[in-house]
Amino acid sequence: MYSKSVQKPLFLGGILLLLGLMIIGAPLAATAQEPSGAQSAQATVSSAFTYQGYLSDGSGAVNGSCDFTFSLYDALSGGTQIGATLNASSVSVNNGDFSVDLDFGSGVFTGDARYLEISVDCGGGASALSPRQALNAVPYALGLRPGATIEGTNAVLTGIATGTTSNNRGLVGEVTSTSGSGQGVRGETASSNSQSIGVYGLATSVSAAGTGVKGQNNGTSGYGVWGQGGSGATGVLGQTGSGSNYGVWAYNSGSGVALRAESQSGSIIEGWDLDDAVTPKFVVSNSGQVTANGGLIVSGGSGDSVSLTGSGNVLTVASSGSNSVGVYGSSSSSSGRGVFGEATASTGSTSGVRGVTNSNSNGATGVYGLATSASATGTGVKGQNNGTSGYGVWGQGGSGATGVLGQTNSASRYGVWAYNSGSGAALRIDGVGNLIEAWDISPVNRRFYVSNAGDVRADGSFSSPAADFAEMLPANDNAVEAGDVLAIGPDGQLTRSSEAFQRTVAGVYSTQPGFVGGDSEDLSGKIPLAVVGVVPVKASAENGAIQPGDMLVASSTPGYAMRGGNTPPNGSVIGKALSGLGNGLGEIKMLVVLQ
Repeated sequence: MYSKSVQKPLFLGGILLLLGLMIIGAPLAATAQEPSGAQSAQATVSSAFTYQGYLSDGSGAVNGSCDFTFSLYDALSGGTQIGATLNASSVSVNNGDFSVDLDFGSGVFTGDARYLEISVDCGGGASALSPRQALNAVPYALGLRPGATIEGTNAVLTGIATGTTSNNRGLVGEVTSTSGSGQGVRGETASSNSQSIGVYGLATSVSAAGTGVKGQNNGTSGYGVWGQGGSGATGVLGQTGSGSNYGVWAYNSGSGVALRAESQSGSIIEGWDLDDAVTPKFVVSNSGQVTANGGLIVSGGSGDSVSLTGSGNVLTVASSGSNSVGVYGSSSSSSGRGVFGEATASTGSTSGVRGVTNSNSNGATGVYGLATSASATGTGVKGQNNGTSGYGVWGQGGSGATGVLGQTNSASRYGVWAYNSGSGAALRIDGVGNLIEAWDISPVNRRFYVSNAGDVRADGSFSSPAADFAEMLPANDNAVEAGDVLAIGPDGQLTRSSEAFQRTVAGVYSTQPGFVGGDSEDLSGKIPLAVVGVVPVKASAENGAIQPGDMLVASSTPGYAMRGGNTPPNGSVIGKALSGLGNGLGEIKMLVVLQ
């Protein structure tokens, strides 16, 4: 033990006091010293200390019982009292020597200067000593004052908390100032070794989920842990050798962001492979662009796995492997989406999802959708537009390229299926060249096309369940209907025939024409007049039973045909019967032959 005794003569009111202050401290050493006597491993040191002194008056050393009063100040004179005033009554003084235990409480001796003011009463009245007594530390205790430097070759300062409660701390550093950039605990290293550490926290348990270093901030702003590195250094390094845990784990139990990364001009986030540390495998640039050399795999349940927003390209993924994937999205939800792209801007030619390929090989695909189920009616790529205009899917090809290619190997399905559940057109085709072309794959020959002028060319024939050609012509009779015999009225419009052997007959109202001429956008007031082919016609047996092959003319029954006989008048024949009618009125098949 090291000790130091300070004696100082003090005079007040005719009383001479010689006080000795003994402060006992333990030296810092490389090896621990066993304390004398039996000590409990769980015992803690209180904030009390022993004060010893020598008291004499004009006649010599004092003997008897005296009352002492002790007060602590932060200045030699004046200043502010620290802690409470302590009273020591009936203190035994033997040959001038006395000893008292003083306890001003915790938080009093924080390294700042302290001065002890003493008042004594040995029966003649209390007398205050002046000046106050400075309390000084023994040399090794100086190493614990604020700003002190503790040096050693190994663990120069060790704090051990043996308690079992959750709030035990081996060492606690605290900055009580409410302003300034102070640090509760600060660790520094001047070593040039790459493994040197300023602050090192170690959780030694191999079973509990302990924490080596924990930073906590109870304020409304600021940081729990702040790691700062100079030029070429890293602010915070998280490292693990585990195959199932993480070098750095960002966790937020609230509704805020778990991880926020900021960069003045460099990449915001970079991911590196330790075995191939040549270039980063994953980069988020300062402008928000994401580059992933190995592709992006996102797996989600019922919600969105990844949500990216931005004013430019918010996600760019590059893949260079032979079978690698730039972006891979997976969702286990029955109504989920593996990849969902949304452009929220209300103006501009934005794209929710855009796929681009720079490959020069045939089969390269900007966007590839695959429905793997062999039994369900799935969709590889689906485009949907909820607006009042625009397109669900837009395929655009440059010079020599195709905008949309639909392909199937099925014998019963279709390369492209156009479907409209509303009343609009299922397929619309715009172009400055041919509007439609149909090609035979083997041999490669164009078999059918529709020109920009609307001309239709086909190498083969045209088949239809209908068997006549009709012209759309205006009619002035609202009562006409399919199968009626039609005549040309005085105004040049079609009307029902009204007399036998009428020479102004023009044909029959077509029931289902195979070809229609004179069609236009405005069909109001027009009806299809069958001029060539086979049509159903209303017939009457008023001129005798009709036999197949009979020439047919208008009858006296409006809109009905009848047998014309062997010499019908010129201009009255509308066709030849293909089926018969024995009596009355009915409907038969007729070959349209105007003569």
